[in-house]
Amino acid sequence: MEDQHRDHHMMTDTTIRYSEAGNTQMLAASFCYFKEIKIERESDLRAMLANNPNAIEEGLGVLKQEYPTESGPVDLLCVDYEGRLCIGEIKLGEDNIMLLQALRYYDWVYSNRDRIDEMFRNNRIDISKEPKIILIARDFSETLIKSAKYVEPRVDLYTYKYLQTSTTGERGLLLIPVTVEEPEAPPEPFPTLEDYKNHVTDPDVNKILEEFLGKLQNMSEGIRLNPTKNFISVYYLGKRMSVIQTRRTFFNVYLTRGSEWTDKTRIEKEEDYRGIYLKIGNFHKELSMIRS
Repeated sequence: MEDQHRDHHMMTDTTIRYSEAGNTQMLAASFCYFKEIKIERESDLRAMLANNPNAIEEGLGVLKQEYPTESGPVDLLCVDYEGRLCIGEIKLGEDNIMLLQALRYYDWVYSNRDRIDEMFRNNRIDISKEPKIILIARDFSETLIKSAKYVEPRVDLYTYKYLQTSTTGERGLLLIPVTVEEPEAPPEPFPTLEDYKNHVTDPDVNKILEEFLGKLQNMSEGIRLNPTKNFISVYYLGKRMSVIQTRRTFFNVYLTRGSEWTDKTRIEKEEDYRGIYLKIGNFHKELSMIRS
């Protein structure tokens, strides 16, 4: 395989997180090359990790290899330093199915936390904490990495390299964490028409706003009040005629033609909106004539 002949040039400050000596240590001498060696069997990789779980995460303890569940055996059932159960799924190469497998194991482990705690009662398991998933493979596809960020529970990803030094021939496993980005927050929904009405807390002005909006809607069957992120738009025949901005003790009304906002009117009393209402009515007549 090509991987068996790939040389890695590393200086002495590079730490191999697992060595065959059974502890975390430096494998390099004053200066050496690292050659990547192919691991032939998944069971060998699993055994290396089980012998030194700190290579995965500081304070991680292995409860059992190939722990049986109704969905199949968990490669490594572990507990972290906080007492959180961890489902470790291991593959030699890239495998998009491993996330789905781990989720099936997770479902069983989550439902049987009491049973696991009883079985491993001396391991300080905290069943109040939600278990997490740890995936370890030679590589991960872009699809799996993107999928992991949308998964609950938490998923930690690690790629591995099995390396041999050019000086002593000692071999060790290097684990590399893969960044799983946080998913983007969903956009906040736009306020509703009722939200904008409720934003006006002065009871007299609130009543005037209700009256003004009612007059606009009664102007024509084709009038549509469309709440957006920052204001209420008044549409007729697909054209925006006006914009309304609500405040606590007043509201502003604009006449709109294309991108221009004109005739700003601040409304606090009923007589304040009469002028702008007439201008909106005239605009409505213009649009009606164009339609006819």
